[in-house]
Amino acid sequence: MQTACWAVLYGSFLVGAANFKCLPALFQYLETDLDLDISSLGAAVGLQGVCHVAAVCCFGYITTFISSRMQLLAACAALWSIGTVATATAVSSWDLQISRVIIGLSSGVVGPVSQCLVTEWVKPSQRGKAFGCAVALDSLGQTLAASGIGWLSWKLQSWRPCLLLVATVTAAFSGFSFLTAIQKAAATLALHLFSSTNFKGVRDQEYQNCDPSRFFCFNPGTGYYVH
Repeated sequence: MQTACWAVLYGSFLVGAANFKCLPALFQYLETDLDLDISSLGAAVGLQGVCHVAAVCCFGYITTFISSRMQLLAACAALWSIGTVATATAVSSWDLQISRVIIGLSSGVVGPVSQCLVTEWVKPSQRGKAFGCAVALDSLGQTLAASGIGWLSWKLQSWRPCLLLVATVTAAFSGFSFLTAIQKAAATLALHLFSSTNFKGVRDQEYQNCDPSRFFCFNPGTGYYVH
């Protein structure tokens, strides 16, 4: 279960970056097929960026209060897929801008949710490594978007199938994330019920500060994290 959850967390950086950063690699094709100038393409990227900034602030507030953070991440991944399909089927500047608004608004979830999940799952001394892996995968996603999608578009002589491929992979990732989130919620509930009925005395003291939504819970009495 832990492996699947980490796959969702790290995968969100990789898949999210591929959806968010794919547009500049396709500028030459978009200029020809959609009859757009560079200012229109720049406006689409800028609008996506503005929506992303606003979404990060919004999701930062939301993730403070909800416990179903992995479900939220999975839902936003589904929106990435929808936004990329909308980009692949765009026939005008307005279509392109609307599709990038969808991507911009939904991509803002990754930063706040990942910060919360890493803080919950990892001991303080290990968090640097966890965040380092996340940043590395984000960079890899950007590389795939910039080089891989551009190369594949050149190879196929068409940019639309490439984006549809990205959208398909993203949809599969969203489905995997939903299943993992459901299984994690069930396992967390079972752990909570088991600990509340079978652990007494010292174990009750050990679990008193345990949030059921967390993998690792800090016990101030012993000063370590329990699983």
